[in-house]
Amino acid sequence: MTNLKPGDRVRVTYGPLSFHQGTVIRVDERNHQVTVSLPTLIGKKNVKVDFLQVQKI
Repeated sequence: MTNLKPGDRVRVTYGPLSFHQGTVIRVDERNHQVTVSLPTLIGKKNVKVDFLQVQKI
């Protein structure tokens, strides 16, 4: 269970995408993932990351 919802601003806190900031698009409760739109990322903009790898800002 997460308190994230679509539209929330988040920062990625783990992995190769650390410090990228974006907006939550979709929350996948079953797989414990959120799809985040990262405007600072070149190329693929929407990435799936684990709940534990994002921090609400």
